[in-house]
Amino acid sequence: GTGASPLTSLKHAGSPWEMGLAETHQTLVLNGLRSRVALQVDGGLRTGRDVVIGALLGADEFGFSTAPLIA
Repeated sequence: GTGASPLTSLKHAGSPWEMGLAETHQTLVLNGLRSRVALQVDGGLRTGRDVVIGALLGADEFGFSTAPLIA
């Protein structure tokens, strides 16, 4: 979202990162390409728990921006 987005849009707009990450990981594995790609997840990560979930779903790299600045 942008700085002008309502809070509901910031929280509920777009696709959940968990779903996109899991589907991308599965597709790469099924096509034999997983070892060639580093998966990065970004957007909506707020806690260490999110990092663990991302790692379990196949992420290799994690991006943080807004949440650490606010905390």
